[in-house]
Amino acid sequence: MKTLDTAIRELDCAYLASGKHCVTASEFLPLTKSEDTLFLDVRTDEENEYSRYPWALHIPLHKLPESFDRLPKDKLIVPFCSSVFRASLVWGWLKAKGFTNVRTLTLSTEQIATLLKPTPLFNRG
Repeated sequence: MKTLDTAIRELDCAYLASGKHCVTASEFLPLTKSEDTLFLDVRTDEENEYSRYPWALHIPLHKLPESFDRLPKDKLIVPFCSSVFRASLVWGWLKAKGFTNVRTLTLSTEQIATLLKPTPLFNRG
């Protein structure tokens, strides 16, 4: 298992410039349909009451240490929250726990809602 220090040391300019640390808007929708990806919703229970995502596993950040065994090591894990901050904390925590395939969703919940909303009903184009 890595330490958090080791995980942080990997965050050099080349790694961050490669985009390997994040999932962008263009990658988001296809990954929600992938069986090899687990979206990890680390928002609070209260936030989850306002918007639920059936394609994600909801484990609030403060309950993550006791729910560690629910996370698969053989899938891409994409933590997300309402503002990216908590998801970034989870990214570092998972990397320190030895998870190698982790990428943070760079979208807020408002941006997720925008991408998921249906097309206009009267779109004849």
